[in-house]
Amino acid sequence: MIIKPLTMEQAIIISAYTGFMICPFSKLHEAIEKKLGRPVFTHQLGTKPVWDEIHKGFTDDFLDVVNTFTEDQKIIISAYTKIVVTDSNKVMKAINKKLGGTDPLHELGPSEYWGQAYTAFKDDFLSLAPIECEEMVKKAKDEVKP
Repeated sequence: MIIKPLTMEQAIIISAYTGFMICPFSKLHEAIEKKLGRPVFTHQLGTKPVWDEIHKGFTDDFLDVVNTFTEDQKIIISAYTKIVVTDSNKVMKAINKKLGGTDPLHELGPSEYWGQAYTAFKDDFLSLAPIECEEMVKKAKDEVKP
């Protein structure tokens, strides 16, 4: 799998749309406030109405940027975030390969399957982070899944 890092702008859009951080929080927060045209306090980011607004606001940007990605980037984002942006059969094949089973979805059940996919693709997802996020990536790789 060839993993090409994203630009900072791409990483911000992916983070805003998916809710999975792959850029510095300060840059994401700034982009959210700009997109929504108003201040957004950090405690508001934990609420569904605000995340729905962010998701809606970044939808077109997300679709535009994903269309520029390599197939490998799309598979990584799909497997890690559960937001499938490419052929779902390719995503399932990549997950199955990483998990080492012939049919892990049926063997594990959906919840455990996606949990293991998240873990299996964590380093790949973090490898998409822009070069200037090296320190953030190092800390994230040391963290345990919540």
